[in-house]
Amino acid sequence: MFNIYVPCQTSRKCQCEKYFCMAFETLFVLTKTNRKCNAEISPAKTHNTLQTALAKKIQGECNIIAFNSYFAYGPKDKESSEAVRRYSRILKEFPDNVHVLEQRAHLRTCNSEWKRAAKDYEHVLKARPNDVFIWGRLGIISIYGRMPEQTVIAFSRAMELDPDEQWYPHHSFRGWAYRKLKQWDASIADYTKAIELGSPHADEYLGELYMEMKEYEKAADAFTLAIKKYSFSFYLYRERGKAYIKTKQFEKVIENATFAIGKYHFYVARLLMDMLSQRAFAYKRLGQKEKAEADIALIKQVTLEEQKEQEQNKTLYEREAEQEKRKAEQEKRKKEKAIQKYTAAIEAGKINKETLYNRGIALMENGEHKEAIKDFDNVLRIAEGFPELYTNRAFCYDATGQIKKSLNDYAKALSLDPGLAIVHEKRAAIYELLGETEKEIASLEKLKETNSASVNHIKRLAVLS
Repeated sequence: MFNIYVPCQTSRKCQCEKYFCMAFETLFVLTKTNRKCNAEISPAKTHNTLQTALAKKIQGECNIIAFNSYFAYGPKDKESSEAVRRYSRILKEFPDNVHVLEQRAHLRTCNSEWKRAAKDYEHVLKARPNDVFIWGRLGIISIYGRMPEQTVIAFSRAMELDPDEQWYPHHSFRGWAYRKLKQWDASIADYTKAIELGSPHADEYLGELYMEMKEYEKAADAFTLAIKKYSFSFYLYRERGKAYIKTKQFEKVIENATFAIGKYHFYVARLLMDMLSQRAFAYKRLGQKEKAEADIALIKQVTLEEQKEQEQNKTLYEREAEQEKRKAEQEKRKKEKAIQKYTAAIEAGKINKETLYNRGIALMENGEHKEAIKDFDNVLRIAEGFPELYTNRAFCYDATGQIKKSLNDYAKALSLDPGLAIVHEKRAAIYELLGETEKEIASLEKLKETNSASVNHIKRLAVLS
C-alpha cells in the first residue's frame, strides 16, 4: 500500500490533472504486468510521477488530498471501507453535498468498487457537467471496471471540454476501450496520437493490439520501439519474443531471449521461465536439441527455486499475520477489560460522573460509538458538561455520521475552552469534507493560533488562502 496524491476539484485550471492521469497510466501498466507474471509491484515510478503533482500543491497551484490505496491489485482497505460507510451516513444528513459524494467515489475507487464509484461520479456530473477532471476519473474507473463503452464516452467528453489540452493518457485509455470494442482503426489512431504526445507506454499497447489483430510483424516493431523507451522491461522482451515466434523468426527469438536473460537474469521468475521456454522452443525448431534441453533443465531449476522461495515467504507471512492477530486480540481484551471494570462499578451502584465518563471513553476506544454516546448523555444528566466530554461525544457523533450534532458539540467544547487545538483540527476536517472552505479556513487559523498546527495544516491553509 502506498500514498497516492489525488487532485481535488478547484475553481482554477491547474496541471495536477495531467500528472494524475500520467500516474494512473503507470498504475495501469503495473497492474497489467502484475496479473500476467505475478510480479511484486514497485510503486517507485508512480510515486515519482505523483510527487510532481504534490510539488504543485506546495506551490499553491491546487488542493491535493492524500489517501492510501491498494487499488486494482490488492484487497479492500479496512479503513477506507469504513470511511465509505461513514460518508454514506453523512450523505443521508447532507443528501445534496456533491463534495462528500465525490470523496465517497474516491474511496470506492480504492476498494475496487468500480460500478458504485462510477455511479457516484455520474451523480457528481449532474451537478458539475463540465468538470473535465471528473469525466477523466469516470473514464479511469470505467477502465478498471471493464466498461469500454463508458470509457470512450468519458474520455471523449473530457477531450471535448478541453480541446486545447492534449494529454496522452486520455488517448491511451480511450485506445484501450476501442480495442476492447474491436474498433481497431480507432484504437490505432488513439495509440498513435498518444505516442506523438510522448506516452512512454503507448508503443506497448499498440504492440498488444497488433498481436490481437494477428499482425505479428507490426507487433514486433511496436515492441521494439517500446523497448527503446523501457529497455529494462522484461515483459516487453517476452512479448516481442511471442511475435517473433509467430513470424517464425527463430534466430531473432534466440537473440531476443539471450539478451534479456543475460541482462535481467535477476528479474521475476515467471518471466524468466517464459523467456527460457521461448528460447528452448526456438532451439528445438532449429534442430539444436542439446541447447533446448539445457534451457529446459534451467526452467526446472528456476521452478524449484521459485517454489522454495514461495514456501519461505508463505511461512514468513503466516508468522507475521499470526503476530498481528495476537496483538489485535490482546488489545481487544485490554479494552474489553476496561469496559467490564467500569460496568461492574456502575452495577454496584457507583453511578457518578467519573465512572460513566470513563466507560464512555473505553467504549469509544473499542469502536462502540453509539454505546459511548449513551454514557456521555448520562453524564450530562447528573453533572455539568465539560470540554473533554463534548469533544469526545462530538467525535462519536462524527464516527456515526451525525455531523450536525458533532459540530454542535465541538462548538460547546470551544465555548468552555476556546484554545482546544484538537477541536479546531476536527472542525477543519469536517468542513473540508463538506466543502465549506471559508469555515475550514477559519478553523485552521484558530488552530494556528494555538501553536499546534502541523506542517500539513499550514500548507493547507496557504493553499486555501
